[in-house]
Amino acid sequence: MASVESDGGFAVAKCTICDAQLPADAVYCAQCGAKVNRSGDLGPPPGAKPFAGDAATTSPPGAPDPTADAVAGFEVAASVPPERIRTHQAGGPRRTDTPEEELWQGTYSPKAMAPALAGVGLLTVVIVVVWIVYRESITWQWLPLLGIVAMWLFVGGQLAYRMFSVRYRLTNQRFFHEKGILRRVVDRIEVIDMDDITYIQTILDRMLDIGTIKVTSSDRTHPELVLRGIDGVKSVAAKIDAARRAERIRRGLHIEQI
Repeated sequence: MASVESDGGFAVAKCTICDAQLPADAVYCAQCGAKVNRSGDLGPPPGAKPFAGDAATTSPPGAPDPTADAVAGFEVAASVPPERIRTHQAGGPRRTDTPEEELWQGTYSPKAMAPALAGVGLLTVVIVVVWIVYRESITWQWLPLLGIVAMWLFVGGQLAYRMFSVRYRLTNQRFFHEKGILRRVVDRIEVIDMDDITYIQTILDRMLDIGTIKVTSSDRTHPELVLRGIDGVKSVAAKIDAARRAERIRRGLHIEQI
């Protein structure tokens, strides 16, 4: 009920909900918004949501107490162990228990040395033809043979070194880059730190389905990692990019954020 008092000759009403001083002819309380009826009863304005503290006043007799339900809900939430609480991001609940799986592994492809092998083969044929034609006038008969063997050893050594000195491995969370034969150095790049995946092919590369992949990332050791002689370069680049996008979505990050 609203109590009417006198303040300096002016009639005033007192809100029974929040104890605010109101004019005697006030219809709503300026403090809490409760309606002042002609009978002096206070209630919420039409269409307004009841205040949490007014549940006992506005709820009909026998109705459940919403304040008690809210308190019970907080007690249930407080009883949940912290390790079971997951952080919800833009992409849904964050998964922290995804196992690391290998998606691809590879090394330098012998097909990348095809131009060099073709050149050495052509040069070998030329040397053999010249040796047959001018065999009688050549003083050192073994010199052309020695040159052919040296060329093939050089190209073969380069191919073996490139094949066994580098190794790549991609998982759904990290990219491993191993380099060296006698001294092996292994670098790891988080796929979520990768910013751009680019592959390059020449005309001959497209015919042989090989190429070079450039990975730009925020990694301090290798901000731009170059993978040369990759077989199936288009498919491999797509796998790296798909792993990058999937990991960012799994952690609830937008592709443009990093």
